[in-house]
Amino acid sequence: MKKEGSVSALAYTLSEALNILNVEVIFFVQRDIVDIRPKHTVVLNSKNDLARATELNGLYDDYKLDAILGFMKPMSNVLGISKIFKRDMIAIGSIHNNDNALKYNKLRYIPNNIIQRYLFNKLNKIIAVSEAVKKDIVKAFNINENHIEVIYNPIDLEGIRLKSNQDIPDEEKHIFEKDVFINIGRLQYQKGQWHLLNIFKGIYEYNKNINLVILGEGELKQDLIKLSKDLGISDSVYLLGFKENPYKYLKRSKLFLLSSLYEGFGLVITEAMALGVPVIAFNTEGGHTEIITKGGILVDYPNEELFKNKCIELLEDKEKYNTLSKEALERANDFRPNIIAKRYLDLIKTWL
Repeated sequence: MKKEGSVSALAYTLSEALNILNVEVIFFVQRDIVDIRPKHTVVLNSKNDLARATELNGLYDDYKLDAILGFMKPMSNVLGISKIFKRDMIAIGSIHNNDNALKYNKLRYIPNNIIQRYLFNKLNKIIAVSEAVKKDIVKAFNINENHIEVIYNPIDLEGIRLKSNQDIPDEEKHIFEKDVFINIGRLQYQKGQWHLLNIFKGIYEYNKNINLVILGEGELKQDLIKLSKDLGISDSVYLLGFKENPYKYLKRSKLFLLSSLYEGFGLVITEAMALGVPVIAFNTEGGHTEIITKGGILVDYPNEELFKNKCIELLEDKEKYNTLSKEALERANDFRPNIIAKRYLDLIKTWL
């Protein structure tokens, strides 16, 4: 398993669950810079995709691997190249985002899309982390939907809950003396956080005992700061930047608000649910709409007025809020690592 640049916590969570199922997992990484270093990590020496594919073929034999998973699109492509030269390899790709059709559905990308389709079809299977991602892959690259398996992302419930108990800095504690609505994500167009500021203005006018916290960095930060000032809500809006441990902020929040225009999966939603925080989100393209079958509310996009009213409703209706909080905890259990790991293992066993 591999992620360009680093081993992600997501891949590590999956690997730990596979270990419990008596599956040994080896990580192949491109650079010796990792977030989390598993017990068995191999740094690749190759400098381009063709060389990487050749190196992986050798490692596949050296370690007598049963299967290899390309974590994210770049390494899925490398595995596609590997399969050209090593047909007996069990190679599975994975795609985590659903913006491929948006990016590549243009005439100038036709050669790229033909190559992409060829490499994807070389793989034994492609994992899509949501039905929305599967639909996007089919549309973008004309892949047969039977070649794509939907397996949701796992979440480390126990780890999230443990980290959520950590204290927040003293200089930020005053923020949480009021009820807090929170959003976590990069400050970029996809995440649509300007909607949150418009929505929060209406909530603030109704009840000034609420703060809005946004965690993340991105190119829209200054625009969002300016908009909060223009709307007259800057004293109650806190853009706190990137946080290594967002869970301690999530735990202290009343609602998680998602304004994204599209999402591949929406991992942060499941993380909020793991802490019993209900979610209100726009019903846009993405895996988040599949997650919020309970434990949250979907609002038609871009109805900011209705979104605002749903937030206020959950502030006022304690019984409904508590019901959604309980449902959120229940829904989070569907993404336990052992459940997701078994899906991967059952899939791999079909070729063994």
